Amino acid sequence: MLQSIGKASRVFELGVWQGGSAARWALTMRLTRYVGIDCRSVDLLFAESLRRHPRWGAVRLHGNIPQADRESLRRIADEDFDGPLDVVVDDASHMYADSLASFDTLFPRLRPGGIYLIEDWAWAHRPRSQGPDA
Repeated sequence: MLQSIGKASRVFELGVWQGGSAARWALTMRLTRYVGIDCRSVDLLFAESLRRHPRWGAVRLHGNIPQADRESLRRIADEDFDGPLDVVVDDASHMYADSLASFDTLFPRLRPGGIYLIEDWAWAHRPRSQGPDA
């Protein structure tokens, strides 16, 4: 699996918050395109020099897009990618219905042998996440 990620050139990430993972992908991989979405506005907190880095040109960030917004996911995938996806990372809502909507929309766009990662699903099984205020 890690070899496939190392060869990835087209990455779509759901849930980028302040863009830290976008910076990691852009600076450590030779990407054709990295697209990240978040349900909030994407407020980048890192230095302007990073945004001027040559590899940052492959990055596209879209804020105010919920991961279950199938129409927006399709539009973004069509506009921002020139081929099938190599990796999809779902680090967004961690909710079943939302994750299923984005999976149903993006998994068919994954190349054969591509990787679809869903992060942090264990949170719902922790005791503090089971109470009435969770």
